[in-house]
Amino acid sequence: MKLFAPENLARFTRPQAALFHLGLSALIAAAIVAVMLLAWYPSPYFAAAGGATLLLLLIGVDVVLGHPFYVSGSPNVERFLNEETRELFGASFHVEEDPKKAAATIIALLDQKREKLGINKKSERKLLDMKDRRAHGV
Repeated sequence: MKLFAPENLARFTRPQAALFHLGLSALIAAAIVAVMLLAWYPSPYFAAAGGATLLLLLIGVDVVLGHPFYVSGSPNVERFLNEETRELFGASFHVEEDPKKAAATIIALLDQKREKLGINKKSERKLLDMKDRRAHGV
C-alpha cells in the first residue's frame, strides 16, 4: 500500500492534511536544527556565529502571498490569518499582488524583525587572533 497514492490522499480532510503538513514541516525543521547543532556548528561555534539569533529570526517568518487564500468570504478566517496569527505566533500572512509592493512589504517586515531582535545596527567586525579566540573559548 502506498501512503501517498491519490486514492489514499483523497481520504484526508483539510484539517487532517494541514496537521500532517505542520507535523512534517516541524520534523524537517527539527532535523535541520539538529544537523546545525551537531555537525556544522558544535557548541562554541554556534554561539560565536550568532546561531540563536538566526533561529529566532527564522521562527517568526511572515508569508507574503501573490493571491489571497481561497477561504476568503469568511471574515473570521481572514482576520485570523492576517491579524491574529501575528499576536499568537509573531508572524502572519500578507497578500500583495503587485511584485514591487510585495518586495517592499518583505523589506519592511525584515526591518521590523531586525529592529525587534536588535540586529539592525551596523557594527565594525573585529578579527580575533588565536589569543583572543582562546579567551572567548572559540
